[in-house]
Amino acid sequence: MTIKTYLNFFVFLLFLLTSKTLAFAQSEEDVDGEVTQQIWLDMYPHLVLGEKWHYIGDFGFRKIVDENSWAQLFMRPAIKYQYSDILSFQISMSVAYDWSRLNEDHLLITPRQGVRIDWPSFGPLNFYHLLRLEERISYKVSDWSHTVDLIGRYKIFGDYTFKLNERGRFWFISFYAEVFHNPNKKVEFNKNKFRTGIGLGYDPSNDWKYIFMLNWQGSQTSEDQTQISDMIFQLKIYKTLRKWSKYLN
Repeated sequence: MTIKTYLNFFVFLLFLLTSKTLAFAQSEEDVDGEVTQQIWLDMYPHLVLGEKWHYIGDFGFRKIVDENSWAQLFMRPAIKYQYSDILSFQISMSVAYDWSRLNEDHLLITPRQGVRIDWPSFGPLNFYHLLRLEERISYKVSDWSHTVDLIGRYKIFGDYTFKLNERGRFWFISFYAEVFHNPNKKVEFNKNKFRTGIGLGYDPSNDWKYIFMLNWQGSQTSEDQTQISDMIFQLKIYKTLRKWSKYLN
């Protein structure tokens, strides 16, 4: 199989996932007509612990652009084991606090396990795959009752790197599509269905990296199964604490 065939296959796969999620979003929006705008800020400190071990966690803030609506603070420490050039394994523990003036506050604790494959690569164009399993424990702060959900996630993503001029710093286009599977039909709050996005990144050095993403997300509410579409404006900041940026996640 030639490189061109591989490239066409993965572009088609990404297009298929993105088209499916956007089509789903459009159809549900036509039915329910509920769309929100969100702002996300994510910071990714990266520390090389050894030749194969890396700390890749993140922390940040998310909010719906409405003073009476949902907001979240979160921290997700994570460890990655780089088994080979293209295969790595991840474990993490997410802790998040959701609050809203209109609904119950929640504390979420989510252990995660993941497998990542960095393949294929065509010069400046790279593709990656991330398969994750999550065990989300949601505590209702008012009485500390809780629910447990098992969530599967698959994400295909990639980047295309370029320079604006010969001496300039690297820029890159970042893109992805992700699907979620939660077999539990009764959840405490919104259940994600899909997420897709595209963005522009800037890499001024081996220590810092900045990405601005425009994301589209589809979710389902817990009370009446209403479908919600979210337009998300996201700023991602990466900081490498040792100069080994090839393993930035």
